[in-house]
Amino acid sequence: MEAEVCIARGRACDLLADLFEHGPRRIEHLSMVEALAPFVPEAQPDGTPGDEALAWHQQLLSDEVMPVASAFLSGEGCLGGDITMALHDTMREGGFPVSGEPDHITTQLRYLAWLSGAEADAWRDQSPRAVELQTRACTFAREHVLTWLGALVVAIQSVDRGLYAAAIALVYDLCADLAGAGEVSPELAEREAVVDAPESGLRQIADWLARPARCGLLLAPTVLTRIARGLELPRGFGNRGRLIENLLHAAVHHERLPELMAALDAELLAAECRHRVLVGGAAWAGRLRDTREQLVTVRLAA
Repeated sequence: MEAEVCIARGRACDLLADLFEHGPRRIEHLSMVEALAPFVPEAQPDGTPGDEALAWHQQLLSDEVMPVASAFLSGEGCLGGDITMALHDTMREGGFPVSGEPDHITTQLRYLAWLSGAEADAWRDQSPRAVELQTRACTFAREHVLTWLGALVVAIQSVDRGLYAAAIALVYDLCADLAGAGEVSPELAEREAVVDAPESGLRQIADWLARPARCGLLLAPTVLTRIARGLELPRGFGNRGRLIENLLHAAVHHERLPELMAALDAELLAAECRHRVLVGGAAWAGRLRDTREQLVTVRLAA
């Protein structure tokens, strides 16, 4: 029985990893998953997904939300660094031949798939190593994946209501089940009193809001565009930090800063409510609550 559970979990992790890395190319297999089937794109005559489905995969996971742990957990907002190295070392210690970026969700899912396969073999061989592998997978899910997975769920579901929203929810369910009842304690960047600092201006506030580990939320370009259109403000161009700064400047220029702060608060509040029910979400919810309180100061000063 244990081996069959491991095999099923490993296949699920492998399929989801392939989806997040390559898009919905395994249409037949994706269509067999009840939670995903309603959102799987129609296949072309050759069995491949259409250009629109592939384009959305590229836009969502490159331009909107990079599914990389360091993008969410690094206080500097930089990819790589200590977070990536820690994940690399953990996977190597587990015997996994690491290829690709260790902090990318696809690599983490492939590692869990690999552990599941090894554990299944150990159960079939009645080897005591099965418990060791089971513990290793549980610990990895709890100490590495779930520390940032909730924030990734919130970010993806803020811009997608279809296949990827359903898929990341499945990833979350798999990892939460695997982690068991153990505590998940993300280590976010130290709290910053940004708006109270005498040197803070719109650029500093924008930089703060562009880094999830500091403000609690990844504000995707589509979300910023939606806010800008709702307030009839120009969004401009550039990376997320520049987009947020442009939006702040436009709101000041058009005397709509209080409305912009209210719109941002609505996004932050929605994310806070989501995190309250997610494993490991308490730290993220607390950071979001603090960000909302600081933005009240900006709104009142406008």
